[in-house]
Amino acid sequence: ATGTAALLNVPRSLDSLMHAMHAEGYNLGSKWNGSALDCEAVITSLAAQDQQTAVYRGAAGVKALGSPGTEAAGITASAAEVSPAQLKEWLSYPREWGPTEW
Repeated sequence: ATGTAALLNVPRSLDSLMHAMHAEGYNLGSKWNGSALDCEAVITSLAAQDQQTAVYRGAAGVKALGSPGTEAAGITASAAEVSPAQLKEWLSYPREWGPTEW
């Protein structure tokens, strides 16, 4: 499937990314010890957060759904209401990089 992570080992890639970030000195939280992260649970939790029922309910819906299976690693769901103008500001890039979709 074009534009997806089909046929990629996303959990293993996430694990590699976390180890690389830790090696670079990023603070990954007090519960991360290099092996406690269940990457399959993280992927499952992210997929659950993508449900339209959670998204439709806004930040409260995302928080209510939580992050099932990831609490042991200290991962919790977090969300905020963001205005279209703020989202545009966050997702825009410098004009010299070329035209944007905005």
